[in-house]
Amino acid sequence: MFFIGWALSSLFVARLGDLIGRKKVFVAALLLQVVTILILINSTNLHLSMAGLFLMGVSTAGRMSVGFFFLIEQVPKDSQGKLSTSMAAFDATAMIWATIYFSYFSHNSVYWESFALLLTIVSLTFIAIFVPESPKFLYEKRMFREAREVLNYIADKNGVGIEV
Repeated sequence: MFFIGWALSSLFVARLGDLIGRKKVFVAALLLQVVTILILINSTNLHLSMAGLFLMGVSTAGRMSVGFFFLIEQVPKDSQGKLSTSMAAFDATAMIWATIYFSYFSHNSVYWESFALLLTIVSLTFIAIFVPESPKFLYEKRMFREAREVLNYIADKNGVGIEV
């Protein structure tokens, strides 16, 4: 069900990020993930668990496609390779840790899901408060004043004393 949700939502989620904004879609995907994890933690029903896995797949399309480009567009070109490699490494490392956890420590997923819930809430809060909309998206939408404000914000946070 997870991959069905991911595949179906991949047909429209990335385009939605191009239309309404990468940050909005990414934050919505993280919110959906919070709800989905809560469903999975509390589910005692196979059908509800399958629906939760489907929704997790939908949220993954937003996190992995729109979220990836949203974050990559926040850094200079020379740092994009490092960031994308780090993001892929963290994702792969999570799968390795999950394998170790379920093989040697516990077969109960509630602890793993609770940890995922905590990380998602922290990420959601940080991104919603501190990370601006993609300046590339704003520029492509001809929202030049907003793009300039975001670029100045990013420059200020990076200690670069320039005014765009």
